[in-house]
Amino acid sequence: MKTLLSTVTAFTLSAGLCIGAQASQPVSDTDVSQKLDQLNATAQVIDGRLQQLFTALNQSAQNGTCWLDGKAYSQGAEATTAGHAVTCGVQAKTGWPQWSKSGVNVN
Repeated sequence: MKTLLSTVTAFTLSAGLCIGAQASQPVSDTDVSQKLDQLNATAQVIDGRLQQLFTALNQSAQNGTCWLDGKAYSQGAEATTAGHAVTCGVQAKTGWPQWSKSGVNVN
């Protein structure tokens, strides 16, 4: 998570500074400061949304929830994907939920 956030932040800051450097007009300290403030606000929004996604994924994993086409299924639920019947279960080694067909992981 921290690595992803750092990468996104660094990329965003680099892009913003490159755009400012390419402008034909001189860039003032105030302009740079405002751009950095905007980039910081954007990075905070992205971080908040990523935190929400990771929280939802962790809760799903703890509850054994399987996802298929944007819908959540509990353990033991059956569904059809690619013309095959699958069942929601938990991986023996990791404890993460998975769809399985005849004991084979479909994901």
